[in-house]
Amino acid sequence: MKLLNTQQIREADAFTTAQEGISSLDLMERAADRCTEWMLNHLGYARKFAVVCGPGNNGGDGLAIARQLHERGLEVDVLLLRAEKYSADNLINQQALEARGIQIDALDIARIEAMSQDDCVWVDALFGSGAREIADTNLCHIVDALNVVRGLRVSIDLPSGLQSDFIPEPKSHVVKANITLCFHKPRLSFFFEETASFLGHWEVLDIGLKEPEIIHTDCYFTTLNDAKSLFRKRPVFSHKGTFGHALLAGGSLGKGGAVILAAKAALRSGAGKVTAFVPQCVVAPLQSALPEAMCLPADSESHLSGLLNPEFFDAIAFGMGAGTHEDTARLLKLLIQNTPIPMVLDADALNILAEEKTWLAFLPARTILTPHPGELDRIFGKVSSSFDRWQNARALAFKTGCIVVLKGAYTRICLPDGQTLLNSSGNAGMATAGAGDVLSGIIAALLATGYSELDAAVLGVFAHGMAGDFAAAKHGETGMIAGDVVEALAEVWKVMEA
Repeated sequence: MKLLNTQQIREADAFTTAQEGISSLDLMERAADRCTEWMLNHLGYARKFAVVCGPGNNGGDGLAIARQLHERGLEVDVLLLRAEKYSADNLINQQALEARGIQIDALDIARIEAMSQDDCVWVDALFGSGAREIADTNLCHIVDALNVVRGLRVSIDLPSGLQSDFIPEPKSHVVKANITLCFHKPRLSFFFEETASFLGHWEVLDIGLKEPEIIHTDCYFTTLNDAKSLFRKRPVFSHKGTFGHALLAGGSLGKGGAVILAAKAALRSGAGKVTAFVPQCVVAPLQSALPEAMCLPADSESHLSGLLNPEFFDAIAFGMGAGTHEDTARLLKLLIQNTPIPMVLDADALNILAEEKTWLAFLPARTILTPHPGELDRIFGKVSSSFDRWQNARALAFKTGCIVVLKGAYTRICLPDGQTLLNSSGNAGMATAGAGDVLSGIIAALLATGYSELDAAVLGVFAHGMAGDFAAAKHGETGMIAGDVVEALAEVWKVMEA
């Protein structure tokens, strides 16, 4: 799914009206109808509504919503921001309300405070996709008043003061919505930690917009349908050799569980064969916990050391619980310099690269790097926002030619050509030790099976998040552990196969 910026949404609006032979007012009515129906279906009829409207087309949406609520027998108060100029469609909707005897009051703080009550739904239609940073003192006070009012806040298109394509500056004045109803596609700003408190629960409403073919974007949102389109069913005439041999290299004294989780996830994700290259102290636990995996002991008892011959494998994942011993770092350097097969570098492999930044220049193109925020910050330094961290991930992909999987909510897959694919699956219960190791095993298995680096990253990240969703449904977000995610992978692939 494409993520469109503000200008592209406007282009889609104009294209739709031209293609369908309708007016912008007709499209506004359609958008208002979708919002009205959603609110009544989800919030019920036993509420009062206060619709707060601005002077532009978002305010026009709000005025149309107010009229539609009134026509359905709901009690509605309409508060309009006084302005020198209103958009044409806004004025028409003002006239439509007046023709029905619906009073339009001036928007001010006293009126807001007087209407504050628990059963009220406040519809925020001040600015929407035309949002700008709110600097006007009076508007700042109005937003502050809305944010403390009793009742439920529903923002139309965007919380007023929030921009589509950027995160707000600290101490910005933005409406804190409980629910955001946006049109056509989610906005880029929805996917950052700093905006979560303003958006509340967000949903995308289909208003039938059509996109001209010339609209191009570098940001996408991966859905289940996207993931299923990448998945390949197994041929009838196949054997374990058909699905490749994955090598999982990791573990150290006290951290053997990481590579065990990764190896189990690789087996649960379709790899024909899985070998774990581990320190000698991890051999017995791994063979006991995972008899389906083969084991290749390192030279050292406590850490990865020795040599690896990659020609026996189809994909390698390196770093899970590996530690940063100089022997392990030397082994990683040799792999970077000499490995012709696809690689996933995770966890301590990334921590080694953070200490040896010159090695970044020698990473094989299309290597998949899977940092969590802390690991990326060790490479680039601390950042002030999640937006800046995303920019660093994009820069790392561009400079190295690698695919960078920045883990977290809406995991971002950053490509060397500047594109970013944001993931729609997963939940906060996956913020638990070992979940990232599971992802490395999944991606390694897909690479070994023959998926391209891009498809393995996209499908692997989605499957990982979907398994997390299944695990949360069974155990709850607080009670789930990484092993639950591994066990849920079988259900994910059943969905993909259906």
